[in-house]
Amino acid sequence: VMVLGVVIHTLGDDHSVLFAHFFSEQSKELKTKRREEIEISRSVCDEYAFRKKCAEAFQSFPPLAPPSYLSSAVPPPSLNSEAFAALSSTSVQRGANPSGTGVLNPASLGESETGLFNLILPSSKEDMVVVWRQVDTISVSLVIYPDENEVLAFNFVSLFIKVLQEHFKVSNFSTNSKLITEKPEEVLVLLQNYLPNGQLLLISSSFAKFLKKEADYVLMSK
Repeated sequence: VMVLGVVIHTLGDDHSVLFAHFFSEQSKELKTKRREEIEISRSVCDEYAFRKKCAEAFQSFPPLAPPSYLSSAVPPPSLNSEAFAALSSTSVQRGANPSGTGVLNPASLGESETGLFNLILPSSKEDMVVVWRQVDTISVSLVIYPDENEVLAFNFVSLFIKVLQEHFKVSNFSTNSKLITEKPEEVLVLLQNYLPNGQLLLISSSFAKFLKKEADYVLMSK
């Protein structure tokens, strides 16, 4: 087993768990499962809230203007003409504002956040890695063992969000998160199809189409 479990939850103060599934035998025990899904969702929400506060703090600072000599045609004494031209070109490429104001924008929280951190859970008794991705007001959080492939984990959470959106025919989960709680058996079928027995797969676009057909067939036969 490469993955300990998957938790889908809201990102509000209540960090409500919408769906959770664990692959290890210890985590399948009801009390342990409940404790761990709450701990995972709370930890992800704490990190997301911290990032949001940092972004808001950055936005409260006045914009950072580029050095005055970059807007001047005359290079400073310490630079020759060629070096000045190269520095000006690099500054425009890396720090130019799309609005054309010549002011650097502060950092801000993106529409879709991803994250990764270590977390010790009762069933593992060692540092596990939580990989999460936010979409709208929910997060898909994956718990993997520390020596597993984090790139595959990030790819999975991104793919699974798209799978859920396509399956439930929604583009925004802010007002449709109840679909996940109302149909957990369908979410589980999708999860077992794209993450069989907790095994992370290298999924190409063609393989993803094949997996979708397989999942649709299983769901139709139920």
